[in-house]
Amino acid sequence: MKLSFRKEPVELAEQEPAIEHTGVRTSSYTAGSQATANAIVGAFYLAVVLCVALSVLAFMKPATVAIAAEGGGSQPLSAATESTGAFALGFVGAWLSASSEDFTSLQNYVAMNSSADLPSAPTVYKDLAVASITPAESSDLVSVVIAGNVQEVGEKKQAVWPRRYFLVTINTGLDSMGVVGLPAPIAAPAKSEQGASLVYTEAVVPTDAAAQAVTSFLAAYVAGQGDMNRYLSPSSTLTPIVPAPFTAVKVQSLQANVNSSGTPRDGSQLKVLAKVQLTSTTDQKLISTYALTLVARAERWEISSLDLTPAEAEAKKSPVSTVDPTKGN
Repeated sequence: MKLSFRKEPVELAEQEPAIEHTGVRTSSYTAGSQATANAIVGAFYLAVVLCVALSVLAFMKPATVAIAAEGGGSQPLSAATESTGAFALGFVGAWLSASSEDFTSLQNYVAMNSSADLPSAPTVYKDLAVASITPAESSDLVSVVIAGNVQEVGEKKQAVWPRRYFLVTINTGLDSMGVVGLPAPIAAPAKSEQGASLVYTEAVVPTDAAAQAVTSFLAAYVAGQGDMNRYLSPSSTLTPIVPAPFTAVKVQSLQANVNSSGTPRDGSQLKVLAKVQLTSTTDQKLISTYALTLVARAERWEISSLDLTPAEAEAKKSPVSTVDPTKGN
């Protein structure tokens, strides 16, 4: 295995200038300073040897890492942990593309003394992606599952592209990243038999103020139609997609967590799930869903955020009316 180490440069003290005395000129270079310099250099090389020995021991140490299902982690991952995903992605790509004729990329991760264990031809793959990242408890090891479509031969000897999963272990210690072993093909992560229970139980009719706000916002956000800032709350930091990838947006359905009819009270919040049809610049039709949070201000709905995940029912609080029943629709 090939690991990188941070080597701190050792700066030797500058020699003192020669001191000139009356009638005698001497140099600061003495046997004592020579011995000091030799000791510093010797200590430096000893540190290098110890680092190499420790890396070999770390590679040989077995590790048992449990694989978590995708999205199963309850704690947010740190930036350092997430950065291992890109490292693992490159490692799996290099491993799949390695062959006995060319394994240069793989040597960036693992020291290869022989190509005898490598296939005669590289494995053809596409669409590699990180499926999960799971740090081991009380350890510098992180298990990463990489998914990718691998070219195989089907029943009729035609090329097929099944989705395969590969487990790799990354060592994030020693101020650098290194791999522990080679990728291991594993079964696809188990899928939940039941979908998530979401809070969007109320239909939003097209004539509602919330529906009009969402429709206008999405048209400006993904299709560049109009000024998006007109539909944002003051606290929002959203910016439109530039350049706009779509030419038209058609809202097919809207669901909210509570009844949105009527005039909203200032400060009220509304969770909305929008199913939309997007028309691309090549006139292709795509169906997508957006989860949004709306906030009421000046008796109108404004977009507060584009939610990264839909709101689950388990997190729903006690129902609170978001509309003023004394005012008309």
